Amino acid sequence: MKRIWLLPLVLGACTSAPGPTVSPVPASVPASVPARVAADTARPSFLGPGKQIPLALHWTRASAEHHAILLQSYRDAEARLRELAAPLSRGTWAVIMDADETVLDNSLYFEQQAGRGYLGFTSNWPDFVRQAISTALPGAVSFTSLVHELGGRVVIVTNRAEALCPDTRRNLDNAGIKADAVLCKPRGPDDKNPRFVAVQQGTVEGLPPLKVVMWGGDNVQDFPGLTQAQMQTAPESAFSEFGHSWWILPNPIYGSWQNNPLPTRPQ
Repeated sequence: MKRIWLLPLVLGACTSAPGPTVSPVPASVPASVPARVAADTARPSFLGPGKQIPLALHWTRASAEHHAILLQSYRDAEARLRELAAPLSRGTWAVIMDADETVLDNSLYFEQQAGRGYLGFTSNWPDFVRQAISTALPGAVSFTSLVHELGGRVVIVTNRAEALCPDTRRNLDNAGIKADAVLCKPRGPDDKNPRFVAVQQGTVEGLPPLKVVMWGGDNVQDFPGLTQAQMQTAPESAFSEFGHSWWILPNPIYGSWQNNPLPTRPQ
């Protein structure tokens, strides 16, 4: 079982943080959760009296820049989607999208975690999912609505556990994201690629074989065949599909990138 380091947040500028505690990651945690999550306490950020959260979470929850980047990305994706869909027959194609931090905003969960003195996914993550209260990220409703308007299907491929799939579908509906299929993580590896292939081959219940014209996610592992290790050493040509048929959104809170070593020299 994967494990995640959860570091208690510093509650005062002069207070030493206690030692890390270890909590098992439940099976329902998205695959992009890293082996270790650490708080950025070098430059404290505050949301409300006495509450300190990392800058990455503050930026995600409060900044105009985060809102603007999402709208900009989705608007660009809409323009490109119109081009890709133009020659295709209605009902023959799809867009595959991740759920968490791609169409659904879970930053409230992380703020609640920060209020309890922790960061990262813990055993209370399923309880949060069952509330179905995550809101749609800026631009997500407009984009997914356009997919349907142009004659495509929206397929959500998420690494939330199968047991949480009904609540995930309900949350998507509550947020205004109309998905034609939601494919959660089966038992076994976190790899999304077999589910991508299932959409293309028509082995997803209720869907015919579909041409996937676009992928959207917040992690390189949301795209076919990509891993952090591969992309760390890849030439620029390996990134050519981004902005063409792959659209990636910002998530500085968590992800598979957190296990990457820092560069030893300026890039």
